[in-house]
Amino acid sequence: MKTSFLFILIASALTGCDPETVHIRQIDNQSNDTLVFTFPDSSATSFGPVIVAPPGMMTDVLLTYDKSKDFNFACQPSGDSVTAIFSSGRKLLKSMMALSDWNREVSQKPNKVICTFIITESDLQ
Repeated sequence: MKTSFLFILIASALTGCDPETVHIRQIDNQSNDTLVFTFPDSSATSFGPVIVAPPGMMTDVLLTYDKSKDFNFACQPSGDSVTAIFSSGRKLLKSMMALSDWNREVSQKPNKVICTFIITESDLQ
């Protein structure tokens, strides 16, 4: 009796769980500059319109949870443009708005989409 109750409880817990997908948008600053990004669309970030990415650090920009297996998450932020200011005054040669400038990684255990915008010294002029 205890065994069948335990089996029913475990089966209910496993089948009752809704799938959830985590979406992560992040900046991997591999340059020597501190980077400051301003996002005009407030839905593009989870941490406010201004994101500071220190040199040599990974910085989260957006973290969302979707109650489904939605892997169609867009890496590039919504809105018209993103402003980038660098501590050295240099300019960024790639664009956050271009899908080709993002690294996209998808895993299904757990359900996760990670989009990383990598900036190296060669990306700055």
